[in-house]
Amino acid sequence: MGFKASIIGGAGGMGQWFAGHLSNLGVEVCISDIDSCRAKEIAQRYGYQFSESNIYAVNDADFVLVAVPMRFMKSVIDEIAEHIDRGAIICEIASFKMQHFSILKRLNKAGLTTLSLHPMFGPSAVKVEDLTFAVIPVESQEGEVELANSLFPGADIVAVDVETHDRVMSNVLSLTYLMNLAFSLTVNENEVNILKKLAGTSFTLQMGLAESITLENMDLVNTILHNNHFSEETIERYLNNIEKLKDQSKFMNTFSELNRKYKKNLDKKSIDNWRYESYLSYRAMKPEGMTPES
Repeated sequence: MGFKASIIGGAGGMGQWFAGHLSNLGVEVCISDIDSCRAKEIAQRYGYQFSESNIYAVNDADFVLVAVPMRFMKSVIDEIAEHIDRGAIICEIASFKMQHFSILKRLNKAGLTTLSLHPMFGPSAVKVEDLTFAVIPVESQEGEVELANSLFPGADIVAVDVETHDRVMSNVLSLTYLMNLAFSLTVNENEVNILKKLAGTSFTLQMGLAESITLENMDLVNTILHNNHFSEETIERYLNNIEKLKDQSKFMNTFSELNRKYKKNLDKKSIDNWRYESYLSYRAMKPEGMTPES
């Protein structure tokens, strides 16, 4: 693409993903990270430039990607903003946006091109064509979507306003993580082996998803559960619905309502086939009877 990209947080999982992707596009990549030893090692391994300083890293950069934990997002952007060339692009990839979105608005007015992205995948993703990016427009939806398409050709780019994004993420992320962590805490650890041996498709898939979430970065999970303005409301609604399902006198009506709601758009046979194929795939991948300690 003929320009220089600097990635702040380039030693982290997502920072490394973006560094690799941009490098594959022919972009000159420079990385910095609070873990400078690891960043230097990664830079040497893949042929990136390395900077011990975030400020030096962004000098003369055409594209600056901030890929740091959300609790550091404001301070890192404040640190580097005045050192980025006017007209350059600054991009952030936080899971939630409302807490720092006003900063992006300010930087846009100061002459920077701003891009607020949410990659809807983790660092193990491979093919860009299979991936989805949310674009949260700061100034120009058309221009920012076009920019995202140029950076991630073939990906599914979905534009969504900042409030809707964070509200939806309270379901997509906060609720999903809470449910699976609660499931992991509820399963009797002393009976994991026998549970897995006797498990059918539903439990096996649920257990696999729950296990994967317990292995996520703790800082990320803490952010997902506690740093979204809409999470508390969503979680409260979830807890109320648990109470509703526990009420046997109302269960038949509640379930019938759910059944009617979802069967309009879902084919049960297709869903059952997908569930069984996923079950077989997970069983083939994971040693049977593996315990949390093994």
